[in-house]
Amino acid sequence: MNKIKGEKLIKKLKDEIHELKMFIDSSCLYFYTEDELTPEQIKEEYKDTNFHDLFNDSEEYPYDKIRKCGGVPRNVCYEYIGHSFLEGYIWMMNKMNVIILNRYSNLDDNDAEFESIIEEWKNKMNNDFRDVSDCPDDMIIFAETDEDYWYFWNDKDCSDCCIGHIDKNRCESLDDFRQRFINWWVKEEPYNKYYDLGKISGIYKL
Repeated sequence: MNKIKGEKLIKKLKDEIHELKMFIDSSCLYFYTEDELTPEQIKEEYKDTNFHDLFNDSEEYPYDKIRKCGGVPRNVCYEYIGHSFLEGYIWMMNKMNVIILNRYSNLDDNDAEFESIIEEWKNKMNNDFRDVSDCPDDMIIFAETDEDYWYFWNDKDCSDCCIGHIDKNRCESLDDFRQRFINWWVKEEPYNKYYDLGKISGIYKL
């Protein structure tokens, strides 16, 4: 290719790029990030969002990513991980709200034995006990730090646990975050049950 042909080709490409940019501008295609929105705008955008859509992404069996980055990215949920990974984070949570699901135990909520189990776990969690793997059924923990709401699903099948956290601006409160999970859980299966341990005091003041 001689010099003249090369210069003509470059000019043609520049003109095509310019036309493309003009088309994008005229089409009003604008892609924004949450950094460009106010907290009120973010809350408005997510106000009718179901629980799982509060997260930008979910990763199943994320062991390679954990080895590379060592943590859980914001607005991402990790699924199918071991319960021991959760416990390291749970130890550092401050404000928590806890529910127990009825998936494995099939306990009758009118049974005195069940009431004693719930009371036992309320006492354990309020007395800085964090070995949640011994819970008779799945335990869901919703927690709050300065800038994030956290979600922990401790599954009795100990390798099927979940952990995730979102920017606080995506929910009105920790109670709102928790309620969206409950709404999903009850809707998922009409006979799904959960039992409320209520608010649990944390160990560290974050």
